Amino acid sequence: MQRNMALGLSVIAGISFGTAAIFIRLLSMLDSTSIAFARLFIGFLGLLVLLYFRREIKEFIHFAKSYSWKHIIMGALLGIHFIFFVASVQHTTVLNATIFVNTTPIQALIISVIFLKVKPSARDVFFVLLGFSGITLIALSEAVIAGSDNITGDIEALIAAGIIAVYLTIGADLRKETEALVLMTSNFLLGALVIFFYSLPVQGGIFIPLELSVILFLLGLGLIPTAIGHTLYVVSVKVLKPYEIATITLLEALSATILAAILFSEIPSLFSVVGAVLISIALLMLVRKKDFIQES
Repeated sequence: MQRNMALGLSVIAGISFGTAAIFIRLLSMLDSTSIAFARLFIGFLGLLVLLYFRREIKEFIHFAKSYSWKHIIMGALLGIHFIFFVASVQHTTVLNATIFVNTTPIQALIISVIFLKVKPSARDVFFVLLGFSGITLIALSEAVIAGSDNITGDIEALIAAGIIAVYLTIGADLRKETEALVLMTSNFLLGALVIFFYSLPVQGGIFIPLELSVILFLLGLGLIPTAIGHTLYVVSVKVLKPYEIATITLLEALSATILAAILFSEIPSLFSVVGAVLISIALLMLVRKKDFIQES
């Protein structure tokens, strides 16, 4: 694939990711667990159809037969990540949810330092501190302007990013050994199953009203940012450089914020914008020589 085409596809992917928060806002009548389940299951079905047309169903079935506990754990982490991300969009601003959920590189570096005994450079430490200064600025502004409700959503988005940091760390070898589309299809399925079984004792199951608007919004969420967005993203990252990939993931926050301003008149505060810029700079600098693939 030519680099220009990869850039084009990745831009489409980044913008499509931004629609996730919008669809979640439009599904305010549903709980976060039901939305997360529907998003993953519809995404799984969409990728399964793609595998069928690519004549790779046999590869997926063969892969599914060799599941290990690591596969189950990855599916569980992905499912929990989506529950927290959906909840964060429901409880804070779109800008905060989408910028905080993309702090995965910062948290992945911290995890590597603590648990894998990786020695960070002075440069890495500086940009981690810069990123946290942006997070702190946003959190403090929310405490003054919006109150505790938004802070709850901010924390949920940070937790969602942390879960994906662990997910990417333990699944690094699987991503190298397995064709990306097959692995994504598997993870979406396992994530949906984990959410379903989690929902049974917690809330008595998944509840989705059979209303046309709800079904259409869920299809949009499961197909546009999930199946289509992730497919275009995974295809393009094989060609792009790490810092270019990070730039594309930040398009999620930008496109989501613009759409929220247009559709919901949700205008972020100046402090939130400045904090988001600081976090974005930190992310771009941290991933210049590293490879992080987001799941949002």
